[in-house]
Amino acid sequence: MMIEDRQAKLPEERTRGDFLEHIVEDMKTNNLLTSDLISYMMFGLLLATFETISTTLTLTVMLLTQHPLLVQELEDLAENNVTSAKNFIPFGEGIRLCPGAEFSKVLMTLFLNVLATKYSWSQVKPGEIIRAPTMGFGKGYYIKVAEKSI
Repeated sequence: MMIEDRQAKLPEERTRGDFLEHIVEDMKTNNLLTSDLISYMMFGLLLATFETISTTLTLTVMLLTQHPLLVQELEDLAENNVTSAKNFIPFGEGIRLCPGAEFSKVLMTLFLNVLATKYSWSQVKPGEIIRAPTMGFGKGYYIKVAEKSI
Protein backbone atom coordinates (compact mmCIF):
# COMPACT_ATOMS: atom_id res chain seq x y z
CA MET A 1 0.00 0.00 0.00
CA MET A 2 2.75 2.47 0.94
CA ILE A 3 4.73 1.62 -2.20
CA GLU A 4 1.69 2.18 -4.42
CA ASP A 5 0.98 5.49 -2.66
CA ARG A 6 4.53 6.64 -3.39
CA GLN A 7 4.27 5.52 -7.02
CA ALA A 8 1.04 7.48 -7.48
CA LYS A 9 2.65 10.78 -6.43
CA LEU A 10 3.76 13.20 -9.08
CA PRO A 11 7.52 13.90 -9.19
CA GLU A 12 7.09 17.38 -7.68
CA GLU A 13 5.17 15.84 -4.73
CA ARG A 14 8.05 13.50 -3.86
CA THR A 15 10.00 15.44 -1.29
CA ARG A 16 10.99 12.93 1.36
CA GLY A 17 14.26 11.78 -0.22
CA ASP A 18 14.18 8.62 1.90
CA PHE A 19 15.24 5.10 0.95
CA LEU A 20 11.75 4.06 -0.14
CA GLU A 21 11.46 7.04 -2.45
CA HIS A 22 14.75 6.14 -4.14
CA ILE A 23 13.68 2.51 -4.57
CA VAL A 24 10.32 3.53 -6.04
CA GLU A 25 12.20 5.77 -8.48
CA ASP A 26 14.50 2.85 -9.39
CA MET A 27 11.44 0.70 -10.16
CA LYS A 28 10.93 2.78 -13.30
CA THR A 29 14.18 1.54 -14.83
CA ASN A 30 14.67 -1.85 -13.17
CA ASN A 31 12.09 -4.55 -13.96
CA LEU A 32 13.42 -6.82 -11.20
CA LEU A 33 12.15 -4.42 -8.54
CA THR A 34 8.54 -5.33 -7.80
CA SER A 35 6.27 -4.11 -5.02
CA ASP A 36 6.53 -7.52 -3.34
CA LEU A 37 10.34 -7.56 -3.52
CA ILE A 38 10.56 -4.05 -2.12
CA SER A 39 8.20 -4.98 0.74
CA TYR A 40 10.36 -7.98 1.60
CA MET A 41 13.51 -5.88 1.33
CA MET A 42 12.18 -3.16 3.64
CA PHE A 43 11.00 -5.71 6.19
CA GLY A 44 14.36 -7.49 6.00
CA LEU A 45 16.25 -4.25 6.53
CA LEU A 46 14.14 -3.32 9.54
CA LEU A 47 14.47 -6.77 11.09
CA ALA A 48 18.16 -7.12 10.33
CA THR A 49 19.19 -3.75 11.70
CA PHE A 50 17.06 -3.76 14.82
CA GLU A 51 17.22 -7.36 15.91
CA THR A 52 20.88 -8.08 15.32
CA ILE A 53 22.42 -5.00 16.94
CA SER A 54 20.20 -4.88 20.02
CA THR A 55 20.32 -8.63 20.53
CA THR A 56 24.10 -8.78 20.07
CA LEU A 57 24.66 -5.92 22.51
CA THR A 58 22.27 -7.42 25.08
CA LEU A 59 23.98 -10.80 24.84
CA THR A 60 27.39 -9.13 25.10
CA VAL A 61 26.40 -7.20 28.24
CA MET A 62 24.91 -10.40 29.70
CA LEU A 63 28.14 -12.32 29.07
CA LEU A 64 30.33 -9.48 30.34
CA THR A 65 28.23 -9.39 33.52
CA GLN A 66 28.79 -13.11 34.01
CA HIS A 67 32.54 -12.80 33.29
CA PRO A 68 33.80 -9.58 34.93
CA LEU A 69 37.45 -10.27 34.07
CA LEU A 70 36.53 -9.67 30.43
CA VAL A 71 35.42 -6.14 31.33
CA GLN A 72 38.98 -5.37 32.47
CA GLU A 73 40.34 -6.80 29.22
CA LEU A 74 37.85 -4.65 27.30
CA GLU A 75 38.98 -1.56 29.22
CA ASP A 76 42.62 -2.35 28.44
CA LEU A 77 41.78 -2.92 24.80
CA ALA A 78 39.92 0.39 24.65
CA GLU A 79 42.92 2.21 26.12
CA ASN A 80 45.38 0.59 23.74
CA ASN A 81 43.54 0.61 20.44
CA VAL A 82 39.86 1.45 20.04
CA THR A 83 39.61 0.54 16.36
CA SER A 84 40.91 -3.02 16.77
CA ALA A 85 37.99 -3.93 19.05
CA LYS A 86 35.66 -4.31 16.08
CA ASN A 87 37.68 -7.32 14.96
CA PHE A 88 36.37 -9.29 17.95
CA ILE A 89 32.70 -8.90 17.01
CA PRO A 90 31.53 -11.84 14.91
CA PHE A 91 29.66 -11.40 11.65
CA GLY A 92 29.26 -14.14 9.08
CA GLU A 93 30.41 -13.50 5.56
CA GLY A 94 28.95 -16.58 3.82
CA ILE A 95 27.15 -16.06 0.54
CA ARG A 96 25.10 -13.21 2.00
CA LEU A 97 27.46 -10.64 3.46
CA CYS A 98 25.57 -8.08 5.50
CA PRO A 99 25.92 -4.66 3.85
CA GLY A 100 25.69 -2.97 7.25
CA ALA A 101 28.26 -5.20 8.98
CA GLU A 102 31.00 -2.56 9.14
CA PHE A 103 28.59 0.09 10.42
CA SER A 104 27.26 -2.35 13.02
CA LYS A 105 30.79 -3.26 14.14
CA VAL A 106 31.72 0.39 14.58
CA LEU A 107 28.46 1.15 16.42
CA MET A 108 28.87 -1.79 18.80
CA THR A 109 32.59 -1.06 19.29
CA LEU A 110 31.78 2.51 20.28
CA PHE A 111 28.98 1.36 22.61
CA LEU A 112 31.16 -1.25 24.32
CA ASN A 113 34.08 1.17 24.58
CA VAL A 114 31.97 3.81 26.32
CA LEU A 115 30.20 1.22 28.50
CA ALA A 116 33.45 -0.42 29.68
CA THR A 117 35.44 2.77 30.22
CA LYS A 118 32.82 5.18 31.59
CA TYR A 119 30.23 3.01 33.36
CA SER A 120 29.80 0.06 35.66
CA TRP A 121 26.73 -2.12 35.77
CA SER A 122 25.14 -4.93 37.72
CA GLN A 123 22.43 -7.40 36.87
CA VAL A 124 19.01 -6.59 38.30
CA LYS A 125 17.00 -9.38 36.70
CA PRO A 126 18.48 -12.25 34.69
CA GLY A 127 17.33 -12.79 31.14
CA GLU A 128 16.27 -15.98 29.49
CA ILE A 129 17.64 -16.50 25.99
CA ILE A 130 14.89 -17.52 23.57
CA ARG A 131 15.39 -18.67 19.98
CA ALA A 132 12.03 -18.50 18.19
CA PRO A 133 12.39 -17.56 15.32
CA THR A 134 15.20 -15.09 16.05
CA MET A 135 17.21 -14.86 19.24
CA GLY A 136 15.72 -12.67 21.93
CA PHE A 137 15.39 -12.29 25.68
CA GLY A 138 11.74 -13.03 26.39
CA LYS A 139 10.91 -10.80 29.33
CA GLY A 140 14.10 -8.78 28.93
CA TYR A 141 17.47 -8.56 30.61
CA TYR A 142 17.70 -5.84 33.25
CA ILE A 143 20.84 -4.11 34.46
CA LYS A 144 21.56 -1.12 36.66
CA VAL A 145 24.07 1.29 35.10
CA ALA A 146 26.11 3.82 37.06
CA GLU A 147 28.84 6.26 36.07
CA LYS A 148 32.28 5.11 37.20
CA SER A 149 33.85 7.28 39.83
CA ILE A 150 37.18 8.68 38.69
